[in-house]
Amino acid sequence: MIGRASWALWPLVASLAGCGSASALPPARFVQPENTIAAARAAGADRDPDARIHLQFAERQYAKAKDLAKNGQNREADWALMGAQADAQLAMSQARAASARNDAQGAAEEVRTLREPTQK
Repeated sequence: MIGRASWALWPLVASLAGCGSASALPPARFVQPENTIAAARAAGADRDPDARIHLQFAERQYAKAKDLAKNGQNREADWALMGAQADAQLAMSQARAASARNDAQGAAEEVRTLREPTQK
């Protein structure tokens, strides 16, 4: 009895397994990593050495994802997009941190200047 039930379900299982590997990545899946890369650039990631490295990683992963998707390697493309997204977010965070450090240093210098007695 169990054997007959499993044979009856086999076509359903086979068709579901085939759907996962053959489905193409939707174009919308590429939008978020692309936007995050652009936001990292806008935050100044290309001007900070540490952020620039991760921005470059993100751009390479994004390009790799596009190539993989064109070749039908959708699972690998999805992983590459996740990597691109993570690296772009890290680049953006590092760029913002560098900008905040520069602002803090500028403010500290201004405070030092105001505290110095004026020369007459």
